[in-house]
Amino acid sequence: MLKIAEGQSGEIPTIEEAAAFVPTEWEHRKMMEDRGRLIVGNPQKVKRALEQLAAAYQTDEVMIITNIHDFSAKCRSFELIAKAFQESE
Repeated sequence: MLKIAEGQSGEIPTIEEAAAFVPTEWEHRKMMEDRGRLIVGNPQKVKRALEQLAAAYQTDEVMIITNIHDFSAKCRSFELIAKAFQESE
Protein backbone atom coordinates (compact mmCIF):
# COMPACT_ATOMS: atom_id res chain seq x y z
CA MET A 1 0.00 0.00 0.00
CA LEU A 2 2.86 2.38 0.73
CA LYS A 3 4.38 1.80 -2.70
CA ILE A 4 1.07 2.66 -4.34
CA ALA A 5 0.73 5.81 -2.22
CA GLU A 6 4.22 6.80 -3.35
CA GLY A 7 3.38 6.16 -7.02
CA GLN A 8 5.52 3.02 -7.20
CA SER A 9 4.70 -0.53 -8.15
CA GLY A 10 6.28 -3.74 -7.04
CA GLU A 11 5.73 -7.10 -5.50
CA ILE A 12 4.33 -7.71 -2.06
CA PRO A 13 7.25 -8.11 0.34
CA THR A 14 8.10 -11.43 1.93
CA ILE A 15 7.49 -11.89 5.65
CA GLU A 16 11.21 -11.42 6.24
CA GLU A 17 11.31 -8.20 4.18
CA ALA A 18 8.25 -6.85 5.97
CA ALA A 19 9.73 -7.70 9.38
CA ALA A 20 12.98 -5.91 8.49
CA PHE A 21 11.19 -2.80 7.15
CA VAL A 22 11.81 0.38 9.16
CA PRO A 23 9.29 3.01 8.06
CA THR A 24 9.97 6.71 7.84
CA GLU A 25 7.78 9.00 9.90
CA TRP A 26 5.54 9.64 6.86
CA GLU A 27 5.30 5.91 6.07
CA HIS A 28 4.37 5.12 9.67
CA ARG A 29 1.68 7.80 9.68
CA LYS A 30 0.30 6.50 6.35
CA MET A 31 0.28 2.93 7.67
CA MET A 32 -1.74 4.00 10.71
CA GLU A 33 -4.20 5.92 8.50
CA ASP A 34 -4.67 2.90 6.23
CA ARG A 35 -5.42 0.51 9.11
CA GLY A 36 -9.03 1.68 9.11
CA ARG A 37 -9.45 0.45 5.53
CA LEU A 38 -8.24 -3.07 6.30
CA ILE A 39 -10.22 -6.11 7.38
CA VAL A 40 -8.02 -8.52 9.32
CA GLY A 41 -8.91 -11.51 11.45
CA ASN A 42 -10.14 -15.07 11.51
CA PRO A 43 -12.65 -16.20 8.84
CA GLN A 44 -15.72 -15.44 10.96
CA LYS A 45 -14.50 -11.95 11.87
CA VAL A 46 -13.66 -11.20 8.22
CA LYS A 47 -17.08 -12.50 7.12
CA ARG A 48 -18.89 -10.26 9.63
CA ALA A 49 -16.84 -7.22 8.62
CA LEU A 50 -17.47 -7.84 4.91
CA GLU A 51 -21.19 -8.24 5.54
CA GLN A 52 -21.24 -4.98 7.52
CA LEU A 53 -19.32 -3.19 4.78
CA ALA A 54 -21.65 -4.52 2.08
CA ALA A 55 -24.69 -3.45 4.11
CA ALA A 56 -23.26 0.02 4.66
CA TYR A 57 -22.76 0.47 0.91
CA GLN A 58 -25.99 -1.36 0.04
CA THR A 59 -24.26 -3.81 -2.28
CA ASP A 60 -24.47 -7.56 -2.72
CA GLU A 61 -20.93 -7.96 -4.05
CA VAL A 62 -17.48 -7.14 -2.72
CA MET A 63 -13.96 -7.48 -4.10
CA ILE A 64 -11.24 -8.87 -1.86
CA ILE A 65 -7.51 -8.30 -2.14
CA THR A 66 -5.17 -10.25 0.08
CA ASN A 67 -1.72 -8.68 0.36
CA ILE A 68 0.12 -11.93 0.92
CA HIS A 69 3.46 -12.64 -0.76
CA ASP A 70 3.20 -16.44 -0.81
CA PHE A 71 0.76 -17.57 -3.52
CA SER A 72 -0.38 -20.73 -1.73
CA ALA A 73 -1.05 -18.74 1.45
CA LYS A 74 -2.98 -16.20 -0.60
CA CYS A 75 -5.12 -18.99 -2.07
CA ARG A 76 -5.66 -20.43 1.41
CA SER A 77 -6.86 -17.04 2.62
CA PHE A 78 -9.51 -16.94 -0.12
CA GLU A 79 -10.51 -20.54 0.67
CA LEU A 80 -11.04 -19.70 4.34
CA ILE A 81 -13.20 -16.70 3.50
CA ALA A 82 -15.23 -18.73 0.97
CA LYS A 83 -15.73 -21.50 3.53
CA ALA A 84 -16.97 -19.01 6.14
CA PHE A 85 -19.62 -17.76 3.71
CA GLN A 86 -20.59 -21.29 2.60
CA GLU A 87 -21.10 -22.44 6.19
CA SER A 88 -23.77 -19.80 6.70
CA GLU A 89 -25.87 -20.86 3.70
